[in-house]
Amino acid sequence: MERTLENVHVVIYSKKMLKEAIKRLNNLGQVMEIDIINSFDIHGCDLLVFHDSFFKMLELLPSHPNHEVTLNELCEMIISLEDHQYKLGDIVFSELKHNPGAGFTIQNLMRKDMVDFHNSRICKDLYNTRKIDNETAERLRKEFLCGKQ
Repeated sequence: MERTLENVHVVIYSKKMLKEAIKRLNNLGQVMEIDIINSFDIHGCDLLVFHDSFFKMLELLPSHPNHEVTLNELCEMIISLEDHQYKLGDIVFSELKHNPGAGFTIQNLMRKDMVDFHNSRICKDLYNTRKIDNETAERLRKEFLCGKQ
């Protein structure tokens, strides 16, 4: 199974390590639960996970398969995600993350504001996006139009 932010966790062994994790995640522009330190201190949560579009501390792992990674590996995963940036002229397929059956869009990124949005954290939190080629975009357009008739 491929490791993604959604299926990995980091075991936090001390408050010093948690503060280091917070510092690194802040530097990488990641969103964290507001009371992340209290979750560690008061509630005994020692697992750092990415869930519901932000990092939080949990006491028990979710039921789905989960891989333990180091803090360095987690940061490398985040950086590699940032390397995947859209640019002018890309054709992007998008669908809602939390309701993929609700529909999709195909956009040719022709303006800088469109590129900026597709590279933004908001877009990544709300949509599953991927770059597609002209042939795939045309095939999807034809399938959609034929299905409407």
